Formats: sequence, structure tokens, C-alpha cells
Amino acid sequence: MGRVKGFTIIEVTLFLAITGAIAIVMVVGFSSQIAAQRYYDSVNEFKSKLDNIYNGVNNIQNFFDNNMVTCDSYANIQLKEDRSAPDRGMSDCIILGSYVWMDGSNPDTFRKRIVVGYKSPSDRRQEYLTSIETDEQDLKSYRLNIISGSYMKNVGGTVQSVTTADESKLSWGSYPNNTPFSILVLRAGNSGNIRTYVSNNIVNFDGTTVDAELKDMIKPENQKELNFCIMPSGYSGYRGAKTALRLNAHASGSGAVQYLNTEQSNNVGCH
Repeated sequence: MGRVKGFTIIEVTLFLAITGAIAIVMVVGFSSQIAAQRYYDSVNEFKSKLDNIYNGVNNIQNFFDNNMVTCDSYANIQLKEDRSAPDRGMSDCIILGSYVWMDGSNPDTFRKRIVVGYKSPSDRRQEYLTSIETDEQDLKSYRLNIISGSYMKNVGGTVQSVTTADESKLSWGSYPNNTPFSILVLRAGNSGNIRTYVSNNIVNFDGTTVDAELKDMIKPENQKELNFCIMPSGYSGYRGAKTALRLNAHASGSGAVQYLNTEQSNNVGCH
């Protein structure tokens, strides 16, 4: 019988080395694809959050009726304890839009609240005698407040709970590179136009200056574009090109937020 020839130690070692190298390349490539998908998901999530601001303001439903809530001259909303004697009609507070912000201490946390405006019956009657020429004048004619929490509305005789706040972290720890910023999106009562105002300041919710601070944002010069470079977190493992988004100047609805191409992204610091 002839001798059976096997593999030498060198051949086995080479086989294992090549197989291991191929496996490492495949694992690294697969991990990179997962990291990239996670990053793109976080970018799309952030864009969706911004788009939803305009969807909400475009479809505002003012659910504050007098039978459900009380509304004071500071635009504070309180649920009525006794609703046995109905007060017909809507309250003097109406929903005007949303206030959104992200700050430097929690750059991956997206926060949104409802903006309410109060206008007394005498103020509304006075408007018939005076001329409001711009949306800014119209919006500033309200006493403005930011509310959060759950409130009740009456839909066809059924009481429903409405959540007025959104506070959530972006997926995989991603964050925009330009915090702090705030965005005020309001719908003018007279014209129905949607106006967007941006600022690098955050409203002081604990003070008594909410009305003044919001009105300070309502200026034509604050209807400007806002660029966001979405940064991946350190643990996501993504090392590819970053993506930027732009909130267009004078944003008012569909198409307010757009993706930027590579050159545009680089121009806004997305290196």
C-alpha cells in the first residue's frame, strides 16, 4: 500500500490564518453595515420629529372647551373638578402651535411642548376696531404660555385624555451638533399662516417670563434657516460620512426640513 499524504503543519496554519482573516473581514464589514444603518435610522428619526411639528400645527384641534377646563389671563390651563354644570363654548385659551428645544446638557434629548394663547373677549372685540397688519402683531396680541402634561377634551360626549408633551432621546445616542437651539412654530389666528422662529436661547420655564421670552422670538429676523449635522455617538461604531439636515427659512409646512448633500453637509461643519 502507498503512503497516505496529509497536510503539513505549515499548510494547516496557513489555512487557519486565511480563514480567520476572511472571518474578521466579514464580521467587521457586517458590523460597519449595522452601525451605518443605526446612524441613518437616527437621522431619519430626527427629521421625522421635525416634520411632525408641522403636521401637528397644520392640523391643530383646539380642544379647550369651557366645560372641561378653566383658562386664566396668564394662559394657564386647569382641568375643572366640577363639570356638572356645563359652560358652553370654547375657552379663551387656544392652541397656537409648538415649542421645541434641545440643550447642551442633554444634546440627544428632543423636547416639545404646546404653546397656548389667551385673549379676553374684550381684546377680541377691540380687534374689530383696530388693524392687525402682520402675523407677528397677531401672535403677539395673545398672552402666550407653554404647557405640558395631560388634559381632557370632549369628543362627541366622550372625555378623552390628550398628551401635550414629547420628550425622547434620539436613537443610538446620536445628536445634532448645534445645541442649544429652540424652534417656535405658530399658526396665526387671523391669516392661518404658519410661522417658524428659531433661536439659540432656551425659554426659562421656571420663571414668569415665558410670555415675554416667546414674544422676543417672534421677529422677522428669526425666520431663518437652521442647519443640523447629526453626530453619531461614540458607542455606535459608525465612522462614515455624516449627514446634515436643514430647516428652511420661513418654514411653514411640508418640505420644511430637507436632507443636505455631501458638499452642503461639509459646508455646515459635517466633516
